[in-house]
Amino acid sequence: HPCNTHENWFYDETAQSCCYQCPSGYVKKKACPRDPAEDCMTCGPDQYLKNGQKPRCDACVSCSKVPDLVEKQPCSFNSSRVCECRPGLFCQINVTNTCTRCQPHSACKPGFGVKIRGTSTIDVTCEECPPGTFSDQNSSTDICKPHT
Repeated sequence: HPCNTHENWFYDETAQSCCYQCPSGYVKKKACPRDPAEDCMTCGPDQYLKNGQKPRCDACVSCSKVPDLVEKQPCSFNSSRVCECRPGLFCQINVTNTCTRCQPHSACKPGFGVKIRGTSTIDVTCEECPPGTFSDQNSSTDICKPHT
């Protein structure tokens, strides 16, 4: 095929014609791109390409504007930045790629210890200290300790 000689062009069996291979970091707007400037797209800084029926650029969420958030995954050309609640907090109101409300983990009362540790998405689960163990303070991290 004549197109094999051109750099970045390939023969597409389905389209039965020469198609342009969009460079890395770019996405093709058509199944068989012919015009590199028109048919390949990329996004600006702090944006990512949302690839659907019609590829479009979407802004990456920001983690830095909210003190309760930390970055879990950076913004890349084809995926948004992902934020999560910083350690000690869990997400109360989840939205795509980030959290609109982080809340501190609950503290277990004296006599209760942490059964399941809290994460960025779930709160602490407390349990009553079984016989022979104790917890003498409000804590979101302490488990029931054996009497010594």
